[in-house]
Amino acid sequence: MKEYFEGVQQHIADQFRPGILDDEIEFDEYSLGDSDEEKKYRQWCLEQNLFLNPLNDIGSNSIAAQDILHLGSVSGEESSKIVSSVGFYNQMKQEYVSARYLLYEGLQNDEPHFSDKDVRLENTLDYPVYSFNAEKVQIAMRMA
Repeated sequence: MKEYFEGVQQHIADQFRPGILDDEIEFDEYSLGDSDEEKKYRQWCLEQNLFLNPLNDIGSNSIAAQDILHLGSVSGEESSKIVSSVGFYNQMKQEYVSARYLLYEGLQNDEPHFSDKDVRLENTLDYPVYSFNAEKVQIAMRMA
């Protein structure tokens, strides 16, 4: 049994150059986007741990500012079911990232939207929040 594990250890060691674990990893050298608005959005996503990325667990570093979570290589005899499953996964992922952006927009915009202008609402004395931005947050929650 010892020989087996020594063989596995040697196999792993053969895959990497010596000292690779001593290399410093740069977690914040990655771009958050092109525009200031995109950078602000991606920074918010990092702070809220909303990227589909296991590196979110390490911290709010720019290396995690990508939705890299995926199914990996999938193969099998019933390829039509696999394609359907991958398509469903892609749809769920796109719905999530769209909901995430709607949530961001709804929470970040403090200014009333022009669509709220001249909308007369009755005072029900229960302090509801009605606005286009509040609707974005509600839609995002329903989607997610």
